[in-house]
Amino acid sequence: MNQNQTAIFRATQDEKQREAKKSIRGCKGPKVNLIAGCKLVLSLAIAMCLFFASSATLNAQGATGTSVGTVTDNTGAALAGATVTLTNVATGDARTAQSNATGGYQFVNVQPGNYKIDVEAAGFKHFTVNNIVIQVGTSTRIDPKVEIGATVETVEVTSQAALLETQQSTTGQVVEGRAVSEMPLNGRDIMNLVEVAPGVVPMSTVSPADAATGARGGFAGGNYMISGGIPNAGVQFVDGGSINTGYINSLAFVPSQDAIQEFNVEANNISPEYGGTEDGVTVMVTKSGTNSVHFTVADYFRNAALNANTFFNNQATPKTKRPPFTQNQYAATIGGPIKKDKLFYFGSFEGSREKIGASTTYSVPTALMRAGTLGGSIIDPGTFDSTYTTFTPYNAAYITANGCPSGDTQSTATNKTDSTTSQVCMFTGGQVPSNRVDPTAANMLAWWPTLDPSITSSSNNYIVNLITHPSYSQYLGRIDWTINDKQRFFGRYLYQTELQDAAPVFQLAAYLPNANHGWGKAHQAVLGYDYTINPTTILDVRLAYLRDETYQAPNCYPNCGSLVSTLTGWPSAQLAQMRPGPFVPRINSVAGLTQLGGAQYIPVNDDDDAISGSMTKILGRHTLKFGGEFRRQPNNYGQDNQTYDEQFAFTTAFTGNTNLSLSGATGAAIGGNAFANYLLGFPQQTNTLTAFYPASMTYYAGAYLGDIFQLNSKLTINAGIRWEYPGYWTERNNRQAVWLPNATNPLASNAAVTAAGLSLKGDVSLVATPAYPGRTNLNPHYDMFSPRLGFAYRLTDRNVLRSGFGIVYAEESIIQQNAQPYNSPVNTAQTQINTTTQPVNALHNPFPTGILQPAGRGSNYETTILGQLVDVPFPQEPSSYIEQWNVDYEHDFGHQIMIDVAYVGSKANHLPAPGGSNDNGIGVDQLANGYDICGTDSSQSQCVVGGGPITC
Repeated sequence: MNQNQTAIFRATQDEKQREAKKSIRGCKGPKVNLIAGCKLVLSLAIAMCLFFASSATLNAQGATGTSVGTVTDNTGAALAGATVTLTNVATGDARTAQSNATGGYQFVNVQPGNYKIDVEAAGFKHFTVNNIVIQVGTSTRIDPKVEIGATVETVEVTSQAALLETQQSTTGQVVEGRAVSEMPLNGRDIMNLVEVAPGVVPMSTVSPADAATGARGGFAGGNYMISGGIPNAGVQFVDGGSINTGYINSLAFVPSQDAIQEFNVEANNISPEYGGTEDGVTVMVTKSGTNSVHFTVADYFRNAALNANTFFNNQATPKTKRPPFTQNQYAATIGGPIKKDKLFYFGSFEGSREKIGASTTYSVPTALMRAGTLGGSIIDPGTFDSTYTTFTPYNAAYITANGCPSGDTQSTATNKTDSTTSQVCMFTGGQVPSNRVDPTAANMLAWWPTLDPSITSSSNNYIVNLITHPSYSQYLGRIDWTINDKQRFFGRYLYQTELQDAAPVFQLAAYLPNANHGWGKAHQAVLGYDYTINPTTILDVRLAYLRDETYQAPNCYPNCGSLVSTLTGWPSAQLAQMRPGPFVPRINSVAGLTQLGGAQYIPVNDDDDAISGSMTKILGRHTLKFGGEFRRQPNNYGQDNQTYDEQFAFTTAFTGNTNLSLSGATGAAIGGNAFANYLLGFPQQTNTLTAFYPASMTYYAGAYLGDIFQLNSKLTINAGIRWEYPGYWTERNNRQAVWLPNATNPLASNAAVTAAGLSLKGDVSLVATPAYPGRTNLNPHYDMFSPRLGFAYRLTDRNVLRSGFGIVYAEESIIQQNAQPYNSPVNTAQTQINTTTQPVNALHNPFPTGILQPAGRGSNYETTILGQLVDVPFPQEPSSYIEQWNVDYEHDFGHQIMIDVAYVGSKANHLPAPGGSNDNGIGVDQLANGYDICGTDSSQSQCVVGGGPITC
């Protein structure tokens, strides 16, 4: 359980309305009047901070906005039956409503933009309100007051920005168009603007899409904590389509700064329209065309002309130049009419082409080390046969029978503990003969850069400018069609490509320390249809398709097999067992040198196919909205969790011995040399991981009903309820496992266990089996209802008090990230060889007994994972949820100055422990006459391990 409470203070000041004629570069048609303003927002939760221009204060729902108000006559009496027309100034789109018995009117599902309202009623003058700004997720209140007179007479007024929210109990922030387009952002990453909303805290992994990586979106793109929610558990929508993917809730893309009209952050007590989140909702709306043609072209350029070189670059031998830095971010937009007042287009392009250098210091072998001239006392431990499978140690028995090999020195060593002596073979002068160098080690030695012979230190001896060329291109196109006064349609498609390359510094085109590079593609298509069935009944339908394809792989991919075979000479049978490799091997540890080689392979194919719809029905004082959404989310994700395939570690084991001395019992121990072990091809630790890449799937569904009840002219009640099916992982071939704590343990029949009279419980079971019939690795919950309740009370025309309470659930794929199928122990297998006494494998033949394969649904899966550390989910875990509440007070001082003080709180329930069950299996050979039963019985104060009691 987790509780979070935050106090938020926010003040807003808009300049007095002014008309500023601004010539817009590249615009055809009449100049437009822009309303300039500024807004100050302060947050006491962090500090009193002053920031940015012209933002609305609160929000409601959807990728659209709402216009509400009450029509009265000059005496203040409600005027029923008045005709109210709302017109988009830029597109000419008009819609009409009649004021009800209390004078109220309402327009819902309104595209954000600049509008005017016209009011007509028999016996009254025509009344027009200009410059009405409707923003995404907000309710804009305009209360026309008409005068008695002829309808041919017109009263025209210009609206000022509406500051008070009088309809909703949700807290949050709208970032409007001018702030979106003009705010300077590092890397032009629009997600950075989320931070300006009160109560939003960026997590440590959030970073701008800057020149260092070229990345946009990805794992950290949405990693914010909003109003005390769970970090990175929010949802982001663009035009009503989600941009979140199935893996760690990462973002498939971040839309171009120039393509977004505005966006809204719903932070606390979100409307029932939204679900699948425990960390807020971000709703973005792309720009659309208008009746005038507008275009922009820009290049945002940075270089290193004024950068200084680093101290260490100047001291290097030879001197290293200043690292290069060139960044070009290109942007262009165009929008206009296809048919005036009916059909519009908008398109945007953003691209980045970069050359980024970074000075990096490495430790690589010196010329003497490469030649095997290591010095010091180095034991010759022995040699493998010609097949590199059988090791012959140069021990006392061998020396007595054969003496030491040619080139070695036979020496007398003294045991430092008991002073006994023995014969050892030592490399003469600490020189490893060239004919003893392992063939694979010799080949991989060429991957390290060659140093100047004058450099004798092996520490921090190589400084180089690593140069990368990250790039991305993003294309967006949108069509808006006003079919008639009742039907509206839009379609939008986005395509993005990106490349993040590694920096080559090795010879033979290898990389130091990693050989990784990544590339990706993202597609999203969204269709929207809005149908005004009658003035009080409005239908809205959205279809969305998202695909995210990314790969992180070695530079040699997909032809690593032939390269590794040529460079290593490994047996073909072992290469065939390296799944999904083989990849470039990695020297993980040797003599303090920088790690060599290695690469990680992460293929990702994520989809999010969604349909959503809503029906709004206005019944007198009630505005009912009900609807739902359904998402199909395939997730083909794989990753070798050891980070690098075919790892090798070399220590001073074998060539050194801390118990022996060549100068008597009190003399220095034979230290050995880790690099000598590398040259000989004698790893102390060898490790690789093989993996299946599962075909995962999850389905999400939600349905809701909400009511905005205008109880009277002052009090509005928000009430709603949402039902959710949060989505649970399945795998196409049922390659998943769960932990069943009451099942019989496979070791229960072991003789030592039965002799001790123990009843062992707990087993890892496959899904879709008699032990666990379901296909999901968590038991689905169908009773997840989340109420939302709040109010907005107009104390006076200048004072509003709002408050609300709600419960939110997140998708299980977000909360239970370790339960994803690729993490299942039946989809991976680790082969590890550890030895300290004498070599058992050679670098030239690393896995002489073969490589373990993932168990999958094989009948031997328990045998494969027995004795290993595995993570499996508990299928009976309850779903986590968060309770949210807020109290908010707003005061309008007039002259476009207002203050907003809010208190928000949250309480998290049933948060899962990372990784589910951590089942540290015990091998049969570790059992004597007892077994560890700590934790199996809450009344057990002691447990038995190997026959001896210890305290639990």
